[in-house]
Amino acid sequence: MYIPKYLPNLNGKNLDRVNFSGLNLSYGYLKGASLQDTKMIGTWLCGTDLRGADLTGADLSNADLTGADLSGAKLVGTTMLGATINAANFNGVDWGF
Repeated sequence: MYIPKYLPNLNGKNLDRVNFSGLNLSYGYLKGASLQDTKMIGTWLCGTDLRGADLTGADLSNADLTGADLSGAKLVGTTMLGATINAANFNGVDWGF
């Protein structure tokens, strides 16, 4: 897996409905970002900072979230079918239950 040397800081950005499918966003900065209804099918998110991000309605099918930090994130209606979640942090996640 190729990991880019420089990753953009997307903390707090509005990225609703963007298609990130198949991209490598590993070790990226998406803390507090709005990612509602995004497509992240097969996206690499290893070690990515998603603390407090709003992933309402996002599709993370087959995404690799190994070591990602999703603490405090909003995952209401998020699809994670086939996603890899080894060592991911889900503390305080809002699942909408």
